Amino acid sequence: MPAQGNALGIYDLIPQSQRDGPNTLCVHALKFTIDTSYTKTYFVYMPSTTISTRLEPDEVALLDSLGDLSGTDRSSLVRTLLRRGMKELRLEQAVDAYRRDTVSLSRAAEIAGLSQWDFVALMDTECLDLHYGVDEFESDLGAIKTLP
Repeated sequence: MPAQGNALGIYDLIPQSQRDGPNTLCVHALKFTIDTSYTKTYFVYMPSTTISTRLEPDEVALLDSLGDLSGTDRSSLVRTLLRRGMKELRLEQAVDAYRRDTVSLSRAAEIAGLSQWDFVALMDTECLDLHYGVDEFESDLGAIKTLP
């Protein structure tokens, strides 16, 4: 059995079937230092999928310079940028769909990955109008009157 705390040894404990193919388990080490004499390391196994893309040389150079500035490796930086971009794109699509009145407020908030209250809070900055007319108000008022 491999030595305790050895990442390679822990990787070896993962069944071969879970290590092969595009869906592999990614090992993340989380270290907590209490003081200079004690460090506790936890290994977290997260399922992940490898995705590749082609970049222009100037994009790679920019990526590497951003990684150097932040002290982040290329893979982690790409993940961070991808997550930020997806969050931004989700919000952009939700705002656009709500503006065109093709989705409700609750659906737009869901698309954006926000609560309805958070989506309402950004309506002013996105120049959105609340789609709530007299008919909806009267319907809601009628529903309230039927409550005990």
